[in-house]
Amino acid sequence: PAGGRPADIPRAAPFSNWNVLYVPYCTGDLHYGSRVTPSGLHFTGHSNLERILEDALNETAIGSADTVIISGESAGGLGCIQNTDYIADKLPSVSHVFSVPIAGFYFGQQIYDGPGHTSGGLPSFETQAFQKYATEWGAVPHKQCAAAFGRDAWKCLMTANVVQYLSVPVFVVEAQTDQVVLMY
Repeated sequence: PAGGRPADIPRAAPFSNWNVLYVPYCTGDLHYGSRVTPSGLHFTGHSNLERILEDALNETAIGSADTVIISGESAGGLGCIQNTDYIADKLPSVSHVFSVPIAGFYFGQQIYDGPGHTSGGLPSFETQAFQKYATEWGAVPHKQCAAAFGRDAWKCLMTANVVQYLSVPVFVVEAQTDQVVLMY
């Protein structure tokens, strides 16, 4: 819940007096998108983040916090990495901004389709799929990464390419056996 301590965090926990700003994942675009398709699909994860952050800056004290930790899990981890510097830039008075993506460090993959393969309902994480997603979602890539990649800015949607351009310290939490990485 924005502006409050979640009820399930014990008061003795190290972050128990911190506030939480929750950004739900509901657009299927890894928090990258800024496009509504002609058929009415809303790939607006980045656009939603922009609005939620604007509301938080107007309605809470997030802009004057001493420390902000940006985190997310799985799709939220990907969005965390991609949007960390964008968020930090909106919080110029915050002394310490950190990025802690959980299960969001995906590499471009070649899908195994040999004997015993599994298939899942998730979109492809193959490298070339991200080129399609960039257009389909109206993806907003990291600014410095996009400048470096130029016409291939779509490659900045991949964590392994964008992380080197982040200005905010990153602590990656990644399971060695992440189900999505192993299966898709």
